[in-house]
Amino acid sequence: MLEILATFEWDAENKIVGGGNAYVNAIKEKIPGPKAGLAMKFAAFVVKEAGDVGKDSALELKTPFNELEILESNKDFIFENMPGLKGVKILPASGEDDGIEGAKSQKEAALPSKPSIFFY
Repeated sequence: MLEILATFEWDAENKIVGGGNAYVNAIKEKIPGPKAGLAMKFAAFVVKEAGDVGKDSALELKTPFNELEILESNKDFIFENMPGLKGVKILPASGEDDGIEGAKSQKEAALPSKPSIFFY
């Protein structure tokens, strides 16, 4: 999604040249089916964010921190009110199949700012 938005020309006010919705057709072309709706919501968020923090920051492909490291280092705090949980594993949404039945759909449901959790 960020790569699609990066192909557009942006003005000095960090807005897409040609109108705010110029990216909609590009998304529909590149991302078919039901995922297009999610992609459009994310794109709208990124375009708004670009106006607030600047295009370069909004379109950054990597976070300035390692999300897995942050979650791992805070695991005790995150799960302190769930004493019945045993063997908590934090896995990335991307990457290989980890062999856990049903986990794939939960991984696909994880979005930026919308993590997903799976119990098995």
